[in-house]
Amino acid sequence: MLAHADALLAQADAVERELAALTKGESGTLRMGGFFTAWATFLPTGVAAFSRAHPGGVELHQLEPAPAIRGVRAGELDLAVVYGFGSPDEAALEWTHLLDDPYAVALPSRHRLAARREVTLADLAGERWVSPPSDTPYTQVLRRLCREHGDFEPDVAYETGDIAMAQPIVAAGLAVALLPALGLVPTHAGVTVRGLRSTPAARSVWTVEPPNRRARVTSAMNEALVHAARQPGVTPGV
Repeated sequence: MLAHADALLAQADAVERELAALTKGESGTLRMGGFFTAWATFLPTGVAAFSRAHPGGVELHQLEPAPAIRGVRAGELDLAVVYGFGSPDEAALEWTHLLDDPYAVALPSRHRLAARREVTLADLAGERWVSPPSDTPYTQVLRRLCREHGDFEPDVAYETGDIAMAQPIVAAGLAVALLPALGLVPTHAGVTVRGLRSTPAARSVWTVEPPNRRARVTSAMNEALVHAARQPGVTPGV
């Protein structure tokens, strides 16, 4: 009887410790969302660093910013990595800035400008472009930037609803493209990425979380993501 009692008391103590840790946000599964190009670049490095120090699981979701923010607001996600334009305006959530994602130019590797370290939009006047359809916000921004910084109207010769198709078209020598630098990782064979002078950042990347919920574990993940996002080489060619 005494042996059984000792075992039961030890199990009860272990359960109590685990419940206390879960309540404090020190253990349990962290539910996390993020957009595709973040997952393709710095997010796996940050998650790996976090996981080495925190044995609890991480539940991962690929989500664009709007559904990710809804998931955080509804309590379905503990943390999300999102992008936006300018500073966040939703004060009810907590935001941590990770990086500014600059524009970069994707050129065919044999292009006349590929040997340069940086280019300007004015250098690209007369080129053919690959871009999403003309009524999308992205292409509207492309047209505005070309007018403001290059004094020309871009010739969008190839329209695609999936921007992942842009690099193969560029690699074939058919067009050039303007993309957020994170969207150019990995860089396809036959594509050269160059930084773009004198344009604003394409977007800012943030983590977002509910205030005062599982603060310890989300703070640890935030620290890991900040470190991963700010390593050299996260954005190519810029």
